[in-house]
Amino acid sequence: MQAQDIQAVIIAAAREVAEREQIALPADVGADLPLFGPQSRFDSLGLVSLIVAVEQEISACTGRTLALADERALSQTRSPFRKRLHAYCRDRLARFKIPRKVEVVAEGMHGPRFKKMR
Repeated sequence: MQAQDIQAVIIAAAREVAEREQIALPADVGADLPLFGPQSRFDSLGLVSLIVAVEQEISACTGRTLALADERALSQTRSPFRKRLHAYCRDRLARFKIPRKVEVVAEGMHGPRFKKMR
């Protein structure tokens, strides 16, 4: 894939995530669209959705697995992802169903026979 192909995939994924998350994007979205930081229109959950969409599309086009996210970024103790996830649950779940603790782990929690590891 060439640089302009990758850029087109990112822009298409940004439009898709923005539509799904109801985020207003300008009509002339281009390479200058900030994806994170104070000028970004994506919150932390939207950014994670965008990263996953880009990874899937590039993997589908190239046939190779691509990982853009670092597990350390998602597992930080004071991660904005945790706050956004808690707010998402609080808005959509009954109070007694909201998880008190969320632990993001890099490795799987099930063994090779799909039994939960303790």
